[in-house]
Amino acid sequence: MRIPACHRLTNRCDQWPVRRFIKWMHQIFYTLFSAIVGFLLGASDGLGEIHSVDAVHELFEQFPEAFMRYLHVPTKESSFYASNQVS
Repeated sequence: MRIPACHRLTNRCDQWPVRRFIKWMHQIFYTLFSAIVGFLLGASDGLGEIHSVDAVHELFEQFPEAFMRYLHVPTKESSFYASNQVS
């Protein structure tokens, strides 16, 4: 049943599922497009070049040192800890 005074509101409500579907499809398209572009950029830059299990072990062993060197922000506690460590 439609109320004539609310005709504009009911017309808008009828279109909501279509709008939601279009927005959902746009999000899926954007996600797939971003994944494909990211894959192509990563492949062209040579990211992810691990050719053997030994390479994985080497990278795993280098990770803590690289993390501390490039990503870690020193604080009082961490600088104290680092100065008391035995190499």
